[in-house]
Amino acid sequence: MAQAQSLHDIPDGMTPDAAVAMIGTGVPRWGSSRWPRVAALGADVALGYRESGWIERVAEGPRPTLVLDGVGGDVGRAALELLDVGGRLVMFGWSARTPTAFTSSDVVAGGLTVSWVAGPRRLRTHGGLRGLESRALAEAAAGRLIPLVHLPFALSDAAGAHRALESRATTGKVVLVP
Repeated sequence: MAQAQSLHDIPDGMTPDAAVAMIGTGVPRWGSSRWPRVAALGADVALGYRESGWIERVAEGPRPTLVLDGVGGDVGRAALELLDVGGRLVMFGWSARTPTAFTSSDVVAGGLTVSWVAGPRRLRTHGGLRGLESRALAEAAAGRLIPLVHLPFALSDAAGAHRALESRATTGKVVLVP
């Protein structure tokens, strides 16, 4: 249930599921089919930290210019150290229970850009959450953002949706529909 003033119009050409995914809360849970889908969206290398030898696989090729870090801790630090000169570290979580550690010397030595994209402080930007939601919907409607949406679950199967999330069997946002 939501207050009427917090609702958005769904842009033309966008499904309700995609609209919900664009402004839904939380971070997508990536299932076993995640990496081919990320590669299809343009990533040169797409792999997960749970894969054996991921550090070595990344080190074999050109150094990455972008790391999306939702893990933090030692995993985030290892990914930071793999970044190419001038690379970007975008942090959005710390499931390892500590954020990725770095110093200003790390940033200067690598010419890195480090940013945090979630949390209460981010919501205090001009326009607040409503502004961020509106911008996300507009960018998706224009085709510049592509929401990743798992096949919807019926509301009556909410327990099944939770099981799928917990077992990491989903790709993208999970949406419950009536």
